[in-house]
Amino acid sequence: MEVTAVRDSEKPMALFRNILLVSKCQIGNGGCSDFCHEDRKGEVVCSCPANMIVGSDQKTCKTSCTINNAGCSHFCNDTDHGAVCDCPPNLKLGSNNKLCDVNVNECKTVPNLCSSNASCINTFGSYKCECKPGFNGDGQQCVVEKWSDPSTKRCLCRVRAEISETSIGPILYEFPTLIYGFSNVWVEEANASSPVPVTDRYPGFYSTRRRRQLTIPDLYTCLKVLRECPADCERLSKLTLGDAGLGKKFSVQNSAGVDAKKTLGQISCERFGHDIAPPGKRVVTFYKPPRA
Repeated sequence: MEVTAVRDSEKPMALFRNILLVSKCQIGNGGCSDFCHEDRKGEVVCSCPANMIVGSDQKTCKTSCTINNAGCSHFCNDTDHGAVCDCPPNLKLGSNNKLCDVNVNECKTVPNLCSSNASCINTFGSYKCECKPGFNGDGQQCVVEKWSDPSTKRCLCRVRAEISETSIGPILYEFPTLIYGFSNVWVEEANASSPVPVTDRYPGFYSTRRRRQLTIPDLYTCLKVLRECPADCERLSKLTLGDAGLGKKFSVQNSAGVDAKKTLGQISCERFGHDIAPPGKRVVTFYKPPRA
């Protein structure tokens, strides 16, 4: 085996060559937080993963709102330390600090959101105000409900004659008109100056069988009238006529213009206005709201 000795004069040069073989990136990763490489001049150049950018120090990688909004579901703010996610006032960041998936109950944290006559209902990411029973409005402003509000609906209760199973005859008797509000019911009589709450005229209206005053808010839509009107007309007739039925007497004017007492049966027959030919057909009086 041949051994080549290195003269003392050549030792510094050999040590210099060994030093040149060590890359700058091999020493502390060149100061880069993630990826390090050298350019043609041997200078360190730092780079980052696809979802990050190099910070102002050219060494440290950080998240950026410019790349997919930094994964934030809503708002994103760039800072020296990277992107920071933020949420609208009605939501909070979840455990990953990116998604605004935690609801804020504004009804508990924000005062005076709704009218004092309204209830505040929390929803995910928002809230809504609903006027309490007996009040009408948008929830921000709630005023006492009135029969004259444009949102009320009317139920016309009438008694008609029927001489066959398919045809409907003339009106024989008109009961007071029912007016439905959001949570109240009024009754309007023909000769009254204005409608009154139904209990003022019929104290037992809500205690009638199968009829109880609603204790929760109900929409004053046509659907409510269609649901309540037929049954309420029946109750109204029973409260008006009582056990006497068609035999109950009412004050009417006769042909001479003098007030007289006549039974509902008499009034009905007179208004019907013609005889029934033999062998006769049944004349039925009934109460029914109009199709509308």
